[in-house]
Amino acid sequence: EYAATKYEITADHNYGQFQLGQDSTFKFTIKNLSETKPVVFQDLSLKMNGQGFTIVTPLSWDITQPVEPLGTREVEVKFTADDKLPADKKFFQDSLGIGHECGKFFF
Repeated sequence: EYAATKYEITADHNYGQFQLGQDSTFKFTIKNLSETKPVVFQDLSLKMNGQGFTIVTPLSWDITQPVEPLGTREVEVKFTADDKLPADKKFFQDSLGIGHECGKFFF
């Protein structure tokens, strides 16, 4: 019997205000919501890039290793306010994408 992959991502999505040169790293928690089926993620990426966000690597876990039922994994995302960002832009955003057997979805 097929059961769709069920997971959630939780984090504080508001990084706040930064001065040029500042950076900060925040944790996102990915939780497998299934009580019976492990989930295997195939890819983890940012959607837009160039917005000052990076996924901190190496991850503390192997992306291809199954996340057991009700298990969690943490991902750290860093924002850096540097001179590579457009000077006229005041608001930056990106989405964390996770790929698995059903496709790739951004949060």
